[in-house]
Amino acid sequence: MKKDFFILILAISLFSSCKYEDGPAISFRSFDKRLTGKEWVVENYIIDDCDSIKLFNDSCGCSYSFYHPGTSEIELRTFKNGQQIGRSSVEIQDKKIVKLVACTYCNNKGPLCRFDNSYSLIITRLSDDELWLKTSLDNKNYFIKLKELK
Repeated sequence: MKKDFFILILAISLFSSCKYEDGPAISFRSFDKRLTGKEWVVENYIIDDCDSIKLFNDSCGCSYSFYHPGTSEIELRTFKNGQQIGRSSVEIQDKKIVKLVACTYCNNKGPLCRFDNSYSLIITRLSDDELWLKTSLDNKNYFIKLKELK
């Protein structure tokens, strides 16, 4: 009886712990290890249900890296053609919301290339090699899929 109860509790805790809308249901790597120390490139860029990856690549075309600068803080660094061109302070809320603060790169073409005081992106999927984000800005809905650059 105790064994069955333990298995039931273990199963409930494993499968009810999915923090993201689109998964994964379980991960043995920490949030920080899945997010930081990688270079992320935009794979899909959707504005109001329209594929806008060409617009993104033509106007920005950047890659991104979440980075710990030797402290518990996280920065989002923006790269173009291998050169760092921008940096944002990042606040993580409940491992689901990425709030970008004090961005230093600007072209105002969307939520990853914007110069505002602060704005938030919601993580809908975070795996070892995928990061999906969504947000609403300027009366537009954005859905962004990033993949790890290997």
